Amino acid sequence: MSDVQHSHGGGQGPVTGFRVGQVIVRSFSVFFSNILSFVPLTVVVAIPPIVFFMLAASSFDFALIMQAAESENLTEGQEEALMGQAAQLAWIAPIGFLLLIGASFWLSAGVTYGVVSSLRGRLAGSVEIVVQSLRSVPTLLLLTLIGALAMIPIALIALIPFLGFFVILGLGIWLFAMFWVTVPSVVVESIGPIAGLKRSAALTKGYRWHILGIILIWGVLSQVLGILFNVVMQLVLASVSVEIAIPLAIILFGLFEAVLFGLAASLAAVGYHDLRITKEGLGTEQLAQVFD
Repeated sequence: MSDVQHSHGGGQGPVTGFRVGQVIVRSFSVFFSNILSFVPLTVVVAIPPIVFFMLAASSFDFALIMQAAESENLTEGQEEALMGQAAQLAWIAPIGFLLLIGASFWLSAGVTYGVVSSLRGRLAGSVEIVVQSLRSVPTLLLLTLIGALAMIPIALIALIPFLGFFVILGLGIWLFAMFWVTVPSVVVESIGPIAGLKRSAALTKGYRWHILGIILIWGVLSQVLGILFNVVMQLVLASVSVEIAIPLAIILFGLFEAVLFGLAASLAAVGYHDLRITKEGLGTEQLAQVFD
């Protein structure tokens, strides 16, 4: 089936099997051609984690934290306060992590809808994308819960000295490749989280090394984008007071991460599209019939 060719809408050219370069180029092309439609969804999805981290940041004494970093001579009261702030971080971090994962799934649902619509030659509007993404939220919440539960044994393995790191690195990347198209499967096929995981495992079988190549290239690109973003943010924050800098940094970082999640979601959506066409011989119109 790797030599099967299918044309699709959107002026992106024919799908000629599942090819790493083809998926990456078309993903970026489709995402940025729909960027204005994705902006409202990106902002809406970014609001919950941004608000949470801003509220969390307001409970921290950053002056004390900076003093502790610069000097070891703290009073007993300051040390107690610092321990209290560390305890706060112990519950803020996992909740924030779950919010980010849930937000990324929600954004992925909307981007998947917009990408598949674009590939069939029809640009979806911003309101339509937001509404369609909401249809998948209950399933995505269950998927987030499953992911959180799966993190428990993974965290235990990570505690193994030396070996744990390499096991988690290898296992984590391979599992990511296996379940790479879970969200697009859930959104397009209207199936539950467990069925979505099974569907992704079936679709990615035989192409996981290709997917690992996509993940590696995207990892390098996202790091480069992150470095550029940090340079720009440092220049912006250097010109404002500390009171403004902290919330501004949270907002800018939240929006930047949302854009990265959007690009990653576009990669998965185009990857899902190409895998189904390559393995099942379907056309884009057939994939998108569920949205009609």
